[in-house]
Amino acid sequence: DRQKQVFRFLAFNMKSDKFAVYFLSPALRGGVLVANSKWEKGYFSVTDSAVWFLSPEKQIRVPLNALGSVNKDKRTVGDKQRLVLSITHMEGREVITSFILCPETTLELLMDYLKRILEQQKPKEKLSEIEEQILTMVYTGLDSSNIESILGITTEELNRIYDKFVSLGLARVVKVRKEIELTPKGVVLVSESAMKLGGGKGG
Repeated sequence: DRQKQVFRFLAFNMKSDKFAVYFLSPALRGGVLVANSKWEKGYFSVTDSAVWFLSPEKQIRVPLNALGSVNKDKRTVGDKQRLVLSITHMEGREVITSFILCPETTLELLMDYLKRILEQQKPKEKLSEIEEQILTMVYTGLDSSNIESILGITTEELNRIYDKFVSLGLARVVKVRKEIELTPKGVVLVSESAMKLGGGKGG
């Protein structure tokens, strides 16, 4: 059928680094188990702009700038506890988690590879404390006028900071009165600074 044709085409024609794996995607949506999701045998592919989960039944593309985190995790597969690679990405404002099962050497290789990619995705410029605060406020849904009054800053100051977010790829303009929403890259940064504040340990 058509999906199998698409799989064959992508698996053999895509210019990518390809790893033979089992994958479960999506495994969690917003932290909740996805019903009816099952392990697929196929490939995990990395191209210049995206990662792909490829099987004859499923072809899932995740843009690199939507990737969130990559960590090792223990999961019950069949009736055994197995080491898997847990990969999160943003879909809209939702965090999607996928799992990859493969030999441990491949798993380590993949994890290092993806962590390097994530490192490259990070903004080149550090944000100040107030900029991180504003990023978090945008994430929680506060609009510009609320942010200005809470922080006691002018519209011009806020617009300058918004311009910086947009130029760093952390946000995009959604209203002419410069309302912004965070890109996946911005969301990742917020969760990282939340972990810092909470004293959590990064994976």
